[in-house]
Parts: sequence; C-alpha cells; structure tokens
Amino acid sequence: MDNLDWQIVEALQQDGRRSYRQMGRDLGVSPGTVRLRTRQLIDDGYLRVIGVPTARLLGRQFQATIALKLEPGHARAVAELLAERPEVGWIGLTTSSRYDVLFEVILDDSRAFGPYREEFLAGLPGCRDIEVFEIWDVPKFSYDLAQARSADDEPTSAPSTSRSPRTGAGADADPSTA
Repeated sequence: MDNLDWQIVEALQQDGRRSYRQMGRDLGVSPGTVRLRTRQLIDDGYLRVIGVPTARLLGRQFQATIALKLEPGHARAVAELLAERPEVGWIGLTTSSRYDVLFEVILDDSRAFGPYREEFLAGLPGCRDIEVFEIWDVPKFSYDLAQARSADDEPTSAPSTSRSPRTGAGADADPSTA
C-alpha cells in the first residue's frame, strides 16, 4: 500500500459514506482515481466498507464475547461452525494458553443465552470450557489503523495516481468494476 491508499483508508474510517468526489477533492486526486483505488483495496482484501448496526437500538439486548477452551485440533472446525451462525459477529483464533477461540454473539436478551449455551455452545466439537463476557456498553468501535501506522510505513516517493501499484490498472480500467 502506498500513501494514497492509506489516505483513502483513513478518509473512509472517518466517514464510510463519503463520496469519491469529496475524497478526491480532499486528497488532491480525481474521483476516478479514488474509486479505482478503493475498489482495488476491497478486491485485494485490505478494506471492507460495511454498515455496523447498533444492536441495542435494534432490539438485541444481549451482546457478549465468548471464550472457548477446546481440545487440541478443534479450533478451525469450531470457527467454521460459528461462521455459519447469523448471531455471531466476529471470530478470532487465539494464541492464548487459556482460550482457543473468541467470538462475539448478539441475541434478543439474556434469557435467550441460556438455551444457546446449553444447546449449541456445549455441543461444539471438543468444547472443554465456556467463558462469557457480557458487554453492557461499547464506548468505542473503530479501527484507526491508518492513523496508527508508523513513519516506517511511509513510502519513499509520491504515490502514482495513474497506475495501481498492485495490479497495473490505470486510467483506462473498466469503471464498472470500480
């Protein structure tokens, strides 16, 4: 990623709905360049632009991070089972000696969690222990990675705005894919 890519990521972190035209104006490049670079960042897996709902305002009153201790060799399979579940927001495989998998779950209320724990979680392959961390408030939800990068991440030359450093796509790229 070059400096322009990082600037686009930072602009989208501030407002994921900002138009390409506005970002281009702010960054001193054309809207087409911003659109092409954004599409490339998404296609290459560096960036996702999503809407994050506020669970409590939508009637979901139970939000928790769940930690699972599993028998060796079960983490990937359990993560795949969790990934299929609509109530699961994110899943992390850990290097912790205490837990193997962490994930977020959002349910209607705490009463719904009892059966969920007993009927679904306890039946996961290799499940040894379950720890629940109910979340009663989320004062911050953002990933300010663009602002947190170090001086070592800065490119040594100015970014090229006519050619993507990752794919070679230039101004003649098909705009319908951007």
